[in-house]
Amino acid sequence: MTYLRWAVCGGLVLGSGASAAGHQTLSYVAQQGTPQPALVWCDAPDAVLALTQPGDGFTGKLLSWPKTGSGLGPPRSQAVRINLTGPLAEAEFHETIWEGVTRQQAGGLLRRSRDARERINTFEFAHGGRAYACRQVPTAVFIGVTQRRTVIIWDSGRAATYATRNFDGSAGAYVTGGQVKYGGLGPEYTFSAANGYSYLVLYHEYSAFLQVSYRGKVLLTEPFVAYSLSRATKESP
Repeated sequence: MTYLRWAVCGGLVLGSGASAAGHQTLSYVAQQGTPQPALVWCDAPDAVLALTQPGDGFTGKLLSWPKTGSGLGPPRSQAVRINLTGPLAEAEFHETIWEGVTRQQAGGLLRRSRDARERINTFEFAHGGRAYACRQVPTAVFIGVTQRRTVIIWDSGRAATYATRNFDGSAGAYVTGGQVKYGGLGPEYTFSAANGYSYLVLYHEYSAFLQVSYRGKVLLTEPFVAYSLSRATKESP
């Protein structure tokens, strides 16, 4: 059986749950333009895949978007049944049964494990004999994909860094010295490049978008299709 491995080290993983000490990772995927909680998602070289949180504890969706030279293609949606087969000490196993096919035909198994020593979260997905290599982003506070690019933000607490990976193969942006301010719902990052371009990234659980401007004029606004954010957790007294 071939496995799809989803692994990210450090502060951000592409799935919802506990992350590095004092932080929690929250993941979302857009459905009909509205972010919904995601169990896990994957930024692969040729596709974006996401598994939604089962709203009733059992039923979710597998969403996939092919990557093309002009951006993400139309999404494909498949209903799934997600059964928790029993947590072990450092692992949780979810068996995915695709509607309309047998388990043997689907061959779907999602496994999430955590190595406490190395602070690594690993997601594996077996489906149709296909394996995807998913992007790994150590210490990022945000990663998301729009229709055209992957956006990554790191924040040291003193300054932030912004980087993009464009799906059409063109050179992405890399800007340091970003600033952040916090509104009522979440952070708003701004980055100014020496060539006159500026980038605004705003995200929270209800909305997330990238806005690109040139010398003060807005050129484009792109909502995020899927994204994960790292948020500090409140300590109990």
